Amino acid sequence: MSKGLIFTNLLTMVGIVFGILNPFVGLCIYICLAIINPTALWFFSVPEKFFGIAGYSFLVGVSMLVGWFFAGFGKWNLGQKAGLIVLLLVFNFFWMYISSAANGVLAYGASHQLIQFVKLYLAFFLGITIIHNIQQLKALIWVIILSEGYVAYDLNNSYMEGFNRLTEIGFAGLDNNFFVLTMVINAVLAFYTGLFETKLWRKGLAFFIAALNAHVIFFSMSRGGMLSLLISGIAIVWFIPKKPSYVLFMIIALCAALYMAGPSVRDRFASTFVDAKERDESSQGRLTSWKNCLMVMRDNPVFGIGLRQWLPYTRTKHGMQIEAHSMWMQASAEQGIPGILSLLGAFGLTILNLIRISKERTPTSDPYLHIAAQMAICALIGFCIGAQFVSVFALEISYYTIMIGCIVLKFQQEYDNQNQYVPNLASDQPYYRYE
Repeated sequence: MSKGLIFTNLLTMVGIVFGILNPFVGLCIYICLAIINPTALWFFSVPEKFFGIAGYSFLVGVSMLVGWFFAGFGKWNLGQKAGLIVLLLVFNFFWMYISSAANGVLAYGASHQLIQFVKLYLAFFLGITIIHNIQQLKALIWVIILSEGYVAYDLNNSYMEGFNRLTEIGFAGLDNNFFVLTMVINAVLAFYTGLFETKLWRKGLAFFIAALNAHVIFFSMSRGGMLSLLISGIAIVWFIPKKPSYVLFMIIALCAALYMAGPSVRDRFASTFVDAKERDESSQGRLTSWKNCLMVMRDNPVFGIGLRQWLPYTRTKHGMQIEAHSMWMQASAEQGIPGILSLLGAFGLTILNLIRISKERTPTSDPYLHIAAQMAICALIGFCIGAQFVSVFALEISYYTIMIGCIVLKFQQEYDNQNQYVPNLASDQPYYRYE
């Protein structure tokens, strides 16, 4: 029996048992299994079902939902800002269903995507209602970092052995362009965690994982992923306190990134910005698809054409079957204006609402909220940029990052209500530093 199979079975059994007793533990194990995807990571030894019963994350998910039920479905005191983000996500889900039903395509791909969102949102709602303290929030972030970090470690191992698994076969059904967005988000979470960790071994581990994530992005040869990482890096420089130690770490990170990138990666990234005459077929195809999406939204502004219908549409209309290569553009074509506005609103409002909390002069109940707000902002900015170049939907880690942001907003709302805080925007005095 391989180590991967032993680990998967043990983790699943712990999740089934403790998910009922403590749904937060179940959530952490569920997220870990969802990210590492054992049947994809250890495809050579881990069967599709846990002892032939059902999927690993499914069993843990059922257990944690039972625990959530016994916990009274948690506390829904989300506050106005986090509550609005949740409402936008709920509206977007129902609009995906309505638009697909209106187009009569629920049985043609739409139902599969809706089921993915149901599983994702159940974990999302459970998280924002049962996480009640900073220690749980830190633990959740570390679970995400370590899980994505191990996948990055495995992909790096494969690359170093001479087989670029990500570009050749992808991971868990995602090709290189889709998957690198998970690496971008995790690189930000890991780097930020490393910056502010006070324990040396945890700081080193977080930086190591961030480096593994960045290297995966580079050897994936995804220009969208590289641009996303660059924008996230600029956002980090903007938000972090300008202290000598932090600036030094940023300089080291930049030098390491340039070294890992190499000439071929830099040339690949530079091709993103060439003029129209020099664009390759991939770049020109994206622009054509984006234009077609806008035309479809213009012709079908309310309901769009229905979920997962872009491929059949392009095959019928243009004689080619090609994704729109943009989450935002494809959502606008498939879901119409209400769908794309609610989706953009959820991501955009999370970023905007976290900006005040990200400032060190804003009093908070715990200094870690500044850091969590900053890392969520930078990760989501990178994702939103990268999502313009790939048609990826229900990407767990992006919604888990929104969940982190909503939890931060919930904690801050509780603090503001208790202290009737009025921000002093004229003050530059930092309030806290994370210890």
